[in-house]
Amino acid sequence: MRTETVFFNIESFNADLLMNGSKNSRLLYNDLPLVQRKFGCRRVVVGVDHATFPNSIYNINQYYNTIVFQGTTYTVAVGNYTVNSLMTHLQNLISGLTLTFNETTGKLTLAHETIETFTIAGSLLYILGGDDTVTYTSTYNVLHMPGLVDLRGTNRLVIRSPSLVCQNRGK
Repeated sequence: MRTETVFFNIESFNADLLMNGSKNSRLLYNDLPLVQRKFGCRRVVVGVDHATFPNSIYNINQYYNTIVFQGTTYTVAVGNYTVNSLMTHLQNLISGLTLTFNETTGKLTLAHETIETFTIAGSLLYILGGDDTVTYTSTYNVLHMPGLVDLRGTNRLVIRSPSLVCQNRGK
């Protein structure tokens, strides 16, 4: 069986259309002959050698930015946050709330000045080290998040192309 290896270099400045405003985080390329459709093509492998995401993909996005504290929903502005900037933002949103980050364990502790037993839920818990489908309840003004804070943001790149389809026929 004969195999063939072909390399293509695709640069963002060669895109036919730059989308998503000034962020240019969505690119369209027309007429890329990446793979010729051949009868009997058994496998096509595509890899990304290098990709740079210059602050166009936020670690707090519209899907993971709400927190429900004592039944009131608060929305965190979409953007890129560090642990410290996110803690400051949440403390400004929710009066009396204090957050502490343990750098050794990577976990958050939440405390409230006056509410002994508080509840917390919402999609932001996924990032704060919790399960976004669970409502957590504090004990004696304190709640220790069970998991690690995860501010990595988007961790995958999706490539869609009709040029990467094999025309296979069963034997």
